[in-house]
Amino acid sequence: MADWLKILASHIHSQRQRYPGKPMMVVFDIDGTILDLSYSIEYCFKEYDRTHQTQFFKNLNRLELNIHENYPQQLLQQMNIPYDKHEEMLGWYWQILWSEECLKNVLKPYPGVLEVIRWLQSQEAVTVGLNTGRPERMRQITLQTLNSLGKPHCVEFFSHLLFMNPNGWHDRVSDGKIEGIRYFKILGYQIVAMLDNEPVNLRAIADMDPHKEILLMHADTLYESDTLLLPANAVRGQRYDIKKLQSSSVPAF
Repeated sequence: MADWLKILASHIHSQRQRYPGKPMMVVFDIDGTILDLSYSIEYCFKEYDRTHQTQFFKNLNRLELNIHENYPQQLLQQMNIPYDKHEEMLGWYWQILWSEECLKNVLKPYPGVLEVIRWLQSQEAVTVGLNTGRPERMRQITLQTLNSLGKPHCVEFFSHLLFMNPNGWHDRVSDGKIEGIRYFKILGYQIVAMLDNEPVNLRAIADMDPHKEILLMHADTLYESDTLLLPANAVRGQRYDIKKLQSSSVPAF
């Protein structure tokens, strides 16, 4: 099977041929697609140990995590943490997970993803948009975090190309994704692809795209919705290998 990034390069080329002169956009989700929340999960619980002078999570290794960030209790159960500690630990977790400290200093990108975004941004008439389930109130901290991480890679993100979930935190996220795609289309972009780690979000985009012009790309990381929801034409990948793009031919206009 062809690599998902090679498929992306080919799709950009075909869309350029179909819509000559029109600006193209590749849309990325953020959490679980650009940013690896396993760092945050590990940090929250290790910080619990440090603050409370306990050792419940001394053997916790983020590389072995197999839980979505919305289900921390599964981790407590897997680690056989005494049940009477769960409420306190979960309260701590939710207090820390989306804190400014965690967002600015703990979150890290998946290996290679910023190099891929840089490559896309360097292509003629190709723009990268962000379509996130985060609420509007997190716009400033989101841009600060991403631009701080992106700066060493010469990657920059802009507020007008960041669509936040208008429905609030964790509320009707898929509807928000649809609104985001519509927003970018109103700006005049041809949406070439959408990368997201949640199958349910890609299903929502598929349902609004009857001509299948948007390449649906599933970031196969940690997700909570069922992969059975993935559209049949979606492509999946785990590695952001810039060499796959660099070796692909995407002719200019």
